[in-house]
Amino acid sequence: MKSIRFYNYQNTLGFILIIGAIACFVFSLFIDQIGESVSLSKYLRVAGHFLIALNFLLMGMEKYYVGYNKVGMTIRINSWIGKSFNFKDVLAIQLEEKLLFIRKKNKTLEFDLKEIKKSDIDRLLLILKKYLGVK
Repeated sequence: MKSIRFYNYQNTLGFILIIGAIACFVFSLFIDQIGESVSLSKYLRVAGHFLIALNFLLMGMEKYYVGYNKVGMTIRINSWIGKSFNFKDVLAIQLEEKLLFIRKKNKTLEFDLKEIKKSDIDRLLLILKKYLGVK
């Protein structure tokens, strides 16, 4: 059975990486303005880009991945391209024999969860119900 990697976009690691990248860019600009070491400025810019890339790499490495925040969710199950949706567009969710159907206003998304652990399916449904306001 496969595990899903859950990634809350509002978590602290992603926040720390982005703040670190912003700090690198700001210090790089400051060093450029005062005319100090050009090589240090260049290394800070490279470090900032590396931190941003690392943040996206952590999200994109997994084949079984669910990323979410209070606005929407991206589900990538057994593919490298995920399906995204806003919670406000979801009309209903339904799980039938390890097939998850998410009915939106304009179409229905289908996810085959046959290879996924039961505990991860339960967690996915719990997150969906929490943000959709379903009891």
